[in-house]
Amino acid sequence: MNKKTIVIHGDKISDLETFYVEVDKAITKNLDWKTGHNLDSFHSLLRGGNGVYEYEEPIRLVWTNFSHSSKALGKPTAKKLTTIIKEHNHIEFATTDKSEPPLPTSIDWWEKRRGKYNAGLIIAGLLAFFSYAILGSFLLPPKHDFEITLFTTIFQGFGYLIMIGVANIFYYLGNVVDTNVNKDNKDEFRQRLYNLGFWFSCGLPFIIPVVIIVMYLK
Repeated sequence: MNKKTIVIHGDKISDLETFYVEVDKAITKNLDWKTGHNLDSFHSLLRGGNGVYEYEEPIRLVWTNFSHSSKALGKPTAKKLTTIIKEHNHIEFATTDKSEPPLPTSIDWWEKRRGKYNAGLIIAGLLAFFSYAILGSFLLPPKHDFEITLFTTIFQGFGYLIMIGVANIFYYLGNVVDTNVNKDNKDEFRQRLYNLGFWFSCGLPFIIPVVIIVMYLK
């Protein structure tokens, strides 16, 4: 699902009190109680459940006209407020000096998840290698002359690093397909496409252990 975008309008902030007023407008709705205008209350309100988004629901929070409001608040105060926002893992936080929040692009979404993709490839490669070593040692008959040496381990590791590089080139195809097919810019489509590529890529290293099992069963 698409994340809700919550906007704090920095052009309307002239001091700390007006900041809290803008926060109330942005993240609360139809409350039958008055919010506290202090850092502890601000920290609590960010968790959600105050009429705009659910408790710890993933959201995108954008602070517009940031330089203007940062100057009005004072940089130490602005830094303290942004630090509090960043402590909430369910909030994707961004600032802009424009009056309207920038729309996230497809390439931004994919690049943000590239680290997870590469971590998955590394873990899959290690698990596949251990599976290959164990299965090859116990299942293959002597005629196959199966052995693992330091040289073959280094050689295969280097080869796998090259394959990770190739996989990262193909990773761009996700953004290409997303941009050209996902016309409605839906996160659900984007996430499914990413998951498909992620698990397919992580599954490829296990082809050799599967081949060893097939050879054993013949």
